[in-house]
Amino acid sequence: MNKETEYMLTEQLFSTLEQFRCVDKGANRKSGLGGKPTSMLMMIGQLTKQGPVPVSELKKYMHISSPAITQFINILHFKDYVIKINDPTDKRKSLIELSEKGHKELKKSKEKLKVHMGLMVRHLGEDDTRTLNDILSKIVKFYMSEQGENDE
Repeated sequence: MNKETEYMLTEQLFSTLEQFRCVDKGANRKSGLGGKPTSMLMMIGQLTKQGPVPVSELKKYMHISSPAITQFINILHFKDYVIKINDPTDKRKSLIELSEKGHKELKKSKEKLKVHMGLMVRHLGEDDTRTLNDILSKIVKFYMSEQGENDE
């Protein structure tokens, strides 16, 4: 691919993702927590399957600043969706896990998301949905390899 085509496609992708982000924000207003806190809750749910995790793990996987992570954690803690636990190895640090209320909210959010995704699958059709899944899988692999390179 030549540089001009790469630039044009990059600009189109950027524009589409900006539009997607605006649409996504509108859809998330319909849920109780909203977009970012719900995303954070889902990430915490994923990362804490094996037990509580340090806030630094969330920062690593969410790719947002420490103050932003702290703000989201404080919101979720204030609303009783997460529990903060003192790290037994370092009392200055906190470990995070979902509370029972957080698990219930996560389950409810996932159910709503699956209903919404079902509508999207019907809209896209089988072939486009399979193509979308393939592309998203490639994107995940790309970011996982990028993350591995950045951790070294």
